[in-house]
Amino acid sequence: MAKDKIIYFCQECGHETAQWMGKCPECFSWNSLIEKKISKNNGLKSTDTKPISAESLTEIPISNASRISSGIREIDILMGGGIVPGAITLIGGEPGIGKSTLLLQIAGRMASLNQKVLYISAEESLSQLKMRSIRIGVDSKDLFIVSSGEMEKIIPVIKDLNPSLLIFDSIQAVYTSDLPSSPGSITQVRETTSIIVNHAKNHNIPVIITGHVTKDGSLAGPKTLEHMVDTVLYFEGSRDKEIRIVRSVKNRFGNVNEIGVFIMGEKGLKEVNDPASLFLKEISSSGPGSAVTAALEGNRVIIAEIQALVTEGNYGNISRTIDGVDPSSVLRLKAVIERFAGLQIADKEIFVNVTGGLKIFEPAVDLTVAMAIASSFKNIPLNKDSIFLGEISLLGELKRISQPVKRIQQAKRLGLKTVILPKANQNDCKKMTGIELVFIDSLDTAFNLVFTQ
Repeated sequence: MAKDKIIYFCQECGHETAQWMGKCPECFSWNSLIEKKISKNNGLKSTDTKPISAESLTEIPISNASRISSGIREIDILMGGGIVPGAITLIGGEPGIGKSTLLLQIAGRMASLNQKVLYISAEESLSQLKMRSIRIGVDSKDLFIVSSGEMEKIIPVIKDLNPSLLIFDSIQAVYTSDLPSSPGSITQVRETTSIIVNHAKNHNIPVIITGHVTKDGSLAGPKTLEHMVDTVLYFEGSRDKEIRIVRSVKNRFGNVNEIGVFIMGEKGLKEVNDPASLFLKEISSSGPGSAVTAALEGNRVIIAEIQALVTEGNYGNISRTIDGVDPSSVLRLKAVIERFAGLQIADKEIFVNVTGGLKIFEPAVDLTVAMAIASSFKNIPLNKDSIFLGEISLLGELKRISQPVKRIQQAKRLGLKTVILPKANQNDCKKMTGIELVFIDSLDTAFNLVFTQ
């Protein structure tokens, strides 16, 4: 009989090695390597002697499994039209941002549609969960709760109930007694998620699990977890603001970068069906340093405000605080503005922010950021009925943006009067009427157009 193989792997990053070391060579954590025995075939020796064969793509049958509605429109949009049977969805975010509240609301909505839902509460007791359910108005006989994190006890309950939806809250508190490490370690997170994935795929049960974001921004410690699931949703926003944004960063069954917008209230999360109007209402009164854009978030166009503040800097200690847009992009734009627009802002403190807690990382907002910075520096307010679109190259030229017609239509619907965008998009917008379109080819032209009138 072959001897079991012994490996050591890091509880922090998952790195495997054949011998124990005091310091992990991958993430440099001390005393994080633990021993694990693996059988010669790793328990994967097949008992099925039937040979396999390759199939032509055109002859593979299409699965007609219908999606399941979560009962919350914004979540269905994020999922690509609903929850796919057998799919594993991971919802990540900081502690206290609203993950458990959202999951309980989803569970309640689905249970009210006569779907059996099993909610595994590994962190909260039954009484705590009951109090939250009363507060947000969730009450259904088809919603079943288990307050335990031990997989050996949870699996029999799942098999006995055979739910339409399975929820784990959270993955850091779930563990298997087969492993010596504590709950939340990389070992436990990876092994318990693997058990959940295998059971879900074999029984065609959709699963939603939550994971906390750590101080360094990673999800449940390892990024490995994201590769094991089908869909990854991230909560954005802060606990001191009522707006919550859930963003899809991975989806095997739909578009990525879709967003769902919610407002946190006393009775839980309320979905916002028209987020473009919501962020338009957040726009400040007319003043220097504010510019409006039409950002593309998945299939949606969001009208958002980008604010900039340019002030005198302290010599040798210049602050550049950026929130909601890519910091490296802002620093690049600062250099382009200095070189091709003649604004002397090298020694200035620059602050840039997207209002409403929104995060925008597409290059089409380059012109908006540049105009907000210039507006603050010159102390000249921009027209609130105008939006700015365009990617700025290192030579100060405006590059073509994607889906300009969709952005213009949204701006028109919300009552905006003027769209300033790259000349490279002129042919795309020939049929657009009812709104003024101004096509420009460079950043210098945009400054001359706006600030010399």
